[in-house]
Amino acid sequence: MIWIRTQTKEELIECNEFMLCYTITYDEFFFRGHDLIIGKYSTKAKALKVLDMIQEAIENNVIFQMPLDSEVKEDD
Repeated sequence: MIWIRTQTKEELIECNEFMLCYTITYDEFFFRGHDLIIGKYSTKAKALKVLDMIQEAIENNVIFQMPLDSEVKEDD
């Protein structure tokens, strides 16, 4: 379980599980939690990087703020 503040900063939700999804229509990757979109990313690499960040937040037992797409650097 982790508390996550959405990318829009408008909701703070307790997540027991969430999923990474892809939409062809908007060509973007997004995380869903409790039927909310909690963050959107332009590439799969960025989305996976955010998933790594969420895992680290879980390990450290802290609230996680979903970063904006522009704040996530893809691994080289």
